[in-house]
Amino acid sequence: MSTLSLRLLLCVLCFAGTANAQKYALSFAPPSGEAMAWNIDMDMDMHMKPPGMDTEMDMNMNMGIGMKLIVEEGPDKQGHVEVRGIVDSMRMAMGGMPGMAVNFNSNQPSTDPMGKSMEDALGPLFDATILQTLNAKGEVVETTGLDSLLARLGEGNAGMGGMSSNPFENMQSYITPLPDKKVKVGASWEQDIEVTSNGTPIHYANTYTFTGVEGDLAVIQVDGRIRMDETQTEQNGMEMTMSMQGTQKGTMKVRLRDGMTTDVDIAQILTMDMLVMGMEMPATINSHIVLKSVNR
Repeated sequence: MSTLSLRLLLCVLCFAGTANAQKYALSFAPPSGEAMAWNIDMDMDMHMKPPGMDTEMDMNMNMGIGMKLIVEEGPDKQGHVEVRGIVDSMRMAMGGMPGMAVNFNSNQPSTDPMGKSMEDALGPLFDATILQTLNAKGEVVETTGLDSLLARLGEGNAGMGGMSSNPFENMQSYITPLPDKKVKVGASWEQDIEVTSNGTPIHYANTYTFTGVEGDLAVIQVDGRIRMDETQTEQNGMEMTMSMQGTQKGTMKVRLRDGMTTDVDIAQILTMDMLVMGMEMPATINSHIVLKSVNR
């Protein structure tokens, strides 16, 4: 090998080593006035054996949510950011269970009794303005207005308070927890988070891995466990006891400049133990959640 070739090889190796060692500051810090629009889609398939029936049953549901986030106040001295959330549209299609067919779209007038009932029940969700405070790690540390919204949703004659149709409860699932420090590609961090479904806590133990950069986005892999401890509730006049456990895996993408989530693609596999009116009803659930930003 010639001296010139050797020098070129050394230059390439040095450059590659520098590139691999580059660190990125991943923190949640969008400025005041920043706005983000999300489309959130969820497909869910549930396999179960209803009480008193000899045959097993498959229920499927597709839900879409249009949501806007507006940064009311950018990072303060403590690194806190105040975000206002608005739900501007929702659609839901559900089938597989006798008497439970649903086809609802908030952008279209409802013509069937179930659709009209859902329209009335979900009205408070579209009227609500929820303020949430997040820290530099993307953790939701305070939420204002959620309790009153849950109370109003629970009053709906469709019983929608018992369904996971409220994205404000699940905001931490969409905002990526960040290490709030400079990290290299390949770095991992763990985060335990808790969201609620109609006030019932659901626990996530997640591992996040910074797998690479795509343009102005950081790509982060998510691998975690999900747990809902045994809880008692009442839905449409039926007393229920349920618990749930499972896993999730997928990717999240955040803007390098401010840590705002632009994309989520996560698959979940869950098992649920239910006791309905004193009768056991085990179920397995496969869900796929996709979030895409409209204005990245």
